[in-house]
Amino acid sequence: MNTLIIQRQIEIPIIGTWKWKEEDYKTPLIFTLQDNTKAFLYLEKPWRIKEKAPILNARLEFHFEEPSALILKELRSSGVSSLMVAEKIYHYYKQIVRHFEGLIRTVGKAKSTISVKLIDFESFFAADNNVYNHSKVSWHINNTEIVHFCPKIKKERRKTNTLFKRNQLIDTNKWKKMQDAINCGNFPSDEIIELYRIWGLLEWDQRKVPTIEAAIIAETILRNYTKNVLINCGISNNKMKNLQDEFTFNSMLNIVLPLTLSKSERRKIQGHIQAIDLLRKIRNDLVHGEMTEKDIDKKKVQNGIDATLKLIKLIR
Repeated sequence: MNTLIIQRQIEIPIIGTWKWKEEDYKTPLIFTLQDNTKAFLYLEKPWRIKEKAPILNARLEFHFEEPSALILKELRSSGVSSLMVAEKIYHYYKQIVRHFEGLIRTVGKAKSTISVKLIDFESFFAADNNVYNHSKVSWHINNTEIVHFCPKIKKERRKTNTLFKRNQLIDTNKWKKMQDAINCGNFPSDEIIELYRIWGLLEWDQRKVPTIEAAIIAETILRNYTKNVLINCGISNNKMKNLQDEFTFNSMLNIVLPLTLSKSERRKIQGHIQAIDLLRKIRNDLVHGEMTEKDIDKKKVQNGIDATLKLIKLIR
């Protein structure tokens, strides 16, 4: 029986092994895919076998029994036809990583594992960007010579890494301003740091959780503000406890907040209120299943975070 094996080294969610022996790393997890294709996931053996060992990488193999002449032709090609098998391999890769992380967190009970960002399609098959030879996609049949698979992929214009965008870079002027802030003891509050952290997650294409977190922080800020306003108006603590359940995100943002501001302050902050209100609506749509993560406009969420930062400066 002829078995086609396509393989690549991949990054996996970071885990630790416990009392594994060298032989244990030769036992893969085996997944059955479409058309009776099987995926074998082998944890990469650490250089030094220890009682506790951190694992960051694995070898992923796809086994095709009695491969068709078409798939072999596509593998040997570097032209457009090679894209068919490339897309199938990449689809399987994403599926295995998703299933593996789910099993690690549930069956493996490794709830604190760290997720990894999936390799993009172009980089997954790149023949010139990999540090290690075994991180290239390769294939062989039975025990024949290993062949590297280099499909012809139209290169898209690469976006600048968000860390190296001009406005993200620390120049000497920013460095001086940081020292001035230190000298003045002007350090950001925990809320502000958290909002900027969430803003950054959106730049890395994490959308659902950051959106919900940002809305929670905005609502908490408004709740504390509303409570302080009512206390200053003479509302007792006992009465406040009864009233707190009546405070909704919508009413605090669109009724209580504007009523406590002067006309000039309302005009100044109206756009920010609208941006936070849109963040609230996106959060509600997510929670109620009326929107999926891919539907989230990250710019609108970032605008809501920026508006919340402006609101903090106004009401503090």
